Amino acid sequence: MGSNQILLIVGAFAILASLQLSINSSIIRSYTTTLDGEATIDGMSIGQAMIDEINTRIFDKMTKDSVVFWTTSLTPYNQLGPEAGESIAANERQPFQSRNRYNDVDDYNRYTRIVTSPRLGDFYVKDSVYYVLASNPNQYTATKTWFKKVIVTVTHPNMLFPVELQSLIVYRQYF
Repeated sequence: MGSNQILLIVGAFAILASLQLSINSSIIRSYTTTLDGEATIDGMSIGQAMIDEINTRIFDKMTKDSVVFWTTSLTPYNQLGPEAGESIAANERQPFQSRNRYNDVDDYNRYTRIVTSPRLGDFYVKDSVYYVLASNPNQYTATKTWFKKVIVTVTHPNMLFPVELQSLIVYRQYF
């Protein structure tokens, strides 16, 4: 076997190795994209379930037993969160105590939970609650208003970007 043939064989192996690396890279990229898509869909479902749970609560602890006519009666922005006796350990796992302990929207401020999927494992959920302006629901305010914005953020190791869902909660006075 001549040196030319050996060079051709080495060249062929180099081309084959390069092609194999390219194919493996494509397979890994495809797998990563698939996992990201699946995790994102699951994350959206988990986040929406959290929004749905929060939407079943009363607007504010002050609106539980009576109609409130002035925003000054509402909970101050720096006290949004669970009241005494309602606190829950961080990164709560099922069964979720929030369903029984929390009675108003702002109790969920800074609440975290871990939701375990049978296929993908643990998803991390974090809630934030803010007062927002009636004229611009994307503008947070320290002033008490009839509008609270809930932001639920869901993360997972397979997600390239976190899922963020938002809901605007409006207090309606019923006489």
